Amino acid sequence: MSILALLPSLFPRKSIKEKCALKEFESFLTLFAEELKRGNSPELAYKNALYHYNGPLRDQLVEVYKRVISGLPLASAFKSIMHSPNLKKHSPLLFMICKLIETNSKRAGEHIAQAVLRFRENRRLLEEREHLAKSLSFKIKVLTVACSASSAILLAMLPLFSTFIITQPITTASPTFNVHWLLASAISVTSGVSAYYAGIISLAENPYLYFTASLIVFWAVFLTATSFLPLLFLY
Repeated sequence: MSILALLPSLFPRKSIKEKCALKEFESFLTLFAEELKRGNSPELAYKNALYHYNGPLRDQLVEVYKRVISGLPLASAFKSIMHSPNLKKHSPLLFMICKLIETNSKRAGEHIAQAVLRFRENRRLLEEREHLAKSLSFKIKVLTVACSASSAILLAMLPLFSTFIITQPITTASPTFNVHWLLASAISVTSGVSAYYAGIISLAENPYLYFTASLIVFWAVFLTATSFLPLLFLY
């Protein structure tokens, strides 16, 4: 489990703050689109939407409205939050809104409402995909550790199997445990490479950590097994 904790998640984790900001901004744009559908000017529609919105993005949206009051066009004021860290995912949507509000208000409101619905659906599908990817990544991590550990245990027990097969009177045999270091090195590298490609296939963020974890697990289990297995036959 400690080795599994060293492996990163499949995709970069989105902070709760960012997810919340995206949802809140979509909620505000829905209000803004409804105001535009009523035939209000973009500035008045923005003001009315801001009046009805009281979410966590209010302070950031108020700053935009302050720029509008100072004489800056709404399209230009919107660009000030286009590169905001928590709204970076909606930069294409903001760019489209800046173009739409320079045309007919009612038509702009309809297009913005449709765009918000599409973005919500895309975000939902991406979240489902991320959930499935994380589930697959966890299974591959467990499989990587299990395969490395199993290979190490079988290799450590190889001298024992050889003794039982070669020696005829098993009861009088005195098992000798010779460590196959060269074979262990070859199998550990093979396990590491397999884990690396398993990480690539599962679209892991850093497949090299799968390789490293596989080597650590293999040698930790192998050295432990080769140390304790001979002790079991001394008594």
